[in-house]
Amino acid sequence: TSIFMLPKFKEFQPILLAYTDSDIEGYNLVITKNNRIVSQKTIGEMDGETIKDFKILNNYEIELFERNSSPDPRILYSKLKINSDGIIVELVIYYHLLLPNQIQILLPSFSLV
Repeated sequence: TSIFMLPKFKEFQPILLAYTDSDIEGYNLVITKNNRIVSQKTIGEMDGETIKDFKILNNYEIELFERNSSPDPRILYSKLKINSDGIIVELVIYYHLLLPNQIQILLPSFSLV
């Protein structure tokens, strides 16, 4: 288990927790304020079958990706954000359509914020 203290976001302290449980590796994003947990979400996991990873942008938007193995292309499937109350909220969920000839289309479903 590893703990990464990320730069503060307003009055909130984002913390990235990396863990290994048997053959599963994962990453939890925890948002704290005054030493209390405000929100948390699993943002990455490698379970031997799929790889779910992430990118945290400077504005604390979080892009979530998925793929079947390391050489496969990363597919964006969701975007998250830390709102003004410190809650991790989903901005957009992407649906992937696979057309003939392996052409992929990303369709945003809705926006919550």
